[in-house]
Amino acid sequence: GTRETLALFARVCDAVHHGHQKSVLHRDLKPSNILIDKDGNPKVIDFGVSRLQDVAGATHSTRAGDIVGTPAYLPPEAFQQGMQALDTRADVYSLGVVLYEALAGANPFGTPTLTPIQIGQLVCSNPAPPLAMARPDCRGDIETVVAKAMAREPEDRYHSAEQRPAARRRLLAYAPLLGR
Repeated sequence: GTRETLALFARVCDAVHHGHQKSVLHRDLKPSNILIDKDGNPKVIDFGVSRLQDVAGATHSTRAGDIVGTPAYLPPEAFQQGMQALDTRADVYSLGVVLYEALAGANPFGTPTLTPIQIGQLVCSNPAPPLAMARPDCRGDIETVVAKAMAREPEDRYHSAEQRPAARRRLLAYAPLLGR
């Protein structure tokens, strides 16, 4: 159900935030990199393309123009500026895509048959369709949380994965969103 999905996803965000506190940027968050154990606990896996951030937030060890990760979950700035431009808000964007997909049952950009170049063009030129188009029962606050996480401009997103579970926990408690 929606409430259970939001509660579980808040815990996923907590795990990603823990990595961010240790200066680890995952850079490849997607459904197959989030496992649920037999007790219902989420586990974030596959840090194969993750990078450490320096104090200024820049990542290292990726050349300008290189794209790593899964294109359907990468933010626009990965395609426009390259992976070296990514910070924690890139992981927030990816989490937004994963949550959209968990709630709607499909990737917001409908990417299964597109090439990475086509996905990049689509992500950079079109906002994701509103979640309520696929799930009318998610209209309102849930849709707002997902849209903010998936904002095309990094400065319009949540600045950390910690802010998202806080917003979802407010939703689960039927409290108003602070950003509204």
